[in-house]
Amino acid sequence: MSRLAAGSFCLSTAADATSTLADWAAPKADGEVLVWPDRQTLPDVALDNKQRLDASDATFLGRPLGEHRRDMRQFLGLSDDVGPVVMTGHQCELLHPGVWVKNAVIHAVAEACEGVAWHVAVDTDGPKHLTLKWPGYKQKLSDDPRLYGVAWTGRLDPPTPAHIDQLEADADQAQRDGLVSPHLAEWIADLRRYLIDQRDSPSPLTLPGVMTNANHRLDWSLGLRYSTTLASGLCESPTWVALVLHLATNAASFADSYNAALAENRKLAGISDPDRPMPDLDVDGDEIELPYWLDDLATGGRSRARVDVGGDRPRLIVGDDRVELPEEPMPMLMLLRRLGLRLGPRALSLTMFLRLFASDLFVHGIGGGHYDQVLDAILRDHLGLEPPTFAVASATLFHPEAGTRERVCLNCLDQRGHRLRHDVLGDEKQTWLAKIGATRDGLERRRLFDAMHDLRHQRLATDDRYAAWRRDRDEAEGKQERDAAYFDRELFYGLQPTSRLAGLLEQVRSA
Repeated sequence: MSRLAAGSFCLSTAADATSTLADWAAPKADGEVLVWPDRQTLPDVALDNKQRLDASDATFLGRPLGEHRRDMRQFLGLSDDVGPVVMTGHQCELLHPGVWVKNAVIHAVAEACEGVAWHVAVDTDGPKHLTLKWPGYKQKLSDDPRLYGVAWTGRLDPPTPAHIDQLEADADQAQRDGLVSPHLAEWIADLRRYLIDQRDSPSPLTLPGVMTNANHRLDWSLGLRYSTTLASGLCESPTWVALVLHLATNAASFADSYNAALAENRKLAGISDPDRPMPDLDVDGDEIELPYWLDDLATGGRSRARVDVGGDRPRLIVGDDRVELPEEPMPMLMLLRRLGLRLGPRALSLTMFLRLFASDLFVHGIGGGHYDQVLDAILRDHLGLEPPTFAVASATLFHPEAGTRERVCLNCLDQRGHRLRHDVLGDEKQTWLAKIGATRDGLERRRLFDAMHDLRHQRLATDDRYAAWRRDRDEAEGKQERDAAYFDRELFYGLQPTSRLAGLLEQVRSA
């Protein structure tokens, strides 16, 4: 079984946390961890962010940011004197170690600065990575036939007891075969326990709910201490709606800032695709797109939220109707509930809310970090606010048995084949090249060139070294295909044994 390499922390190639465009890449080696900025400064960053945000003179709906932040802490059940809130979040899916390590980071940083850690499970995004895999095995986590056919994961049903039975049996066999750790069977059993515990709950049980509970129980057994909540629950907070109303009321200026920040990001990154890293907000006269989804909670329909700003108050565009928005959060919440609608988050609106209102340090993965460099520019331009510093974390753990297998290097073999193809003529090649170089007639040069390559192909057809290379290349390609699952860094972290997960956690904690 492979083991974590000693001292396998690495840092981003970005110079510091204020770089215009930081350059992050997922760690390539087994057991390697990426934390940015310098992990030793993160507790100080959380404390500094908290002080600056609580004292900020930025206002939303006429109230200082600090007041909204206190409201949000109350919504989360936190006292006014709580230490820094260190937060991360991710879509509700089968998390791989590169995502899971963010939970290790928020735990360690909160521990170091006497704060609290919080994980937001994003059940408002479309479903992905809900297929359980290990070498030689692939099975959907839930037998809900809509598994990949809904607009957001919160609409998915948890697995039925019969499906859980099958998953448990498969995990038990894989454990006997040495392909998964005991954590997996326990995690699946927790799915069942949660379904039983919550069978009388008035709220419908969802796949994200049972997954988040099972993840939390597994992490708790590993020594991680954090609280968790679903993103859909945050959308029910008055503070969430306060930000929505602020952006709707200032839709034109916000769209200008949003689109300008994207244009600058594309310029700096050399991106020509107008849909990357995300599309601009659409502005069509008085109709302006907001960075939210308009979710129909009854039908599961989803569209990009838009407001009409042509009157005294912004009006939400709902189909062919225009619904005037209230001035205060609570009436806005009541309006949305009455209509059966939700203004659900898209990437930047969610992290804007979490970084400004709910946390003192937000820990992103690499993709989220790239997005939030755009958000930083928006915050500076739209609010005149120096953004709170965020962090980025990632890691790589291959399948536990990957260390027992020699990884194929097809590139190395291809380079060897390239040399063989071009050296098969030996010293004759220089004679041919000299003859071609001395010929001034274009047609004759082409004839000589083609003749040289015809001869090269004839020699390759009978060359024993090249034939041996072809056999090696075919064998290596087959081995790479067979071993691909062992070197897949996106396998569910619950497959890993305690020793390897604890190794990542200890790297983070000891720093």
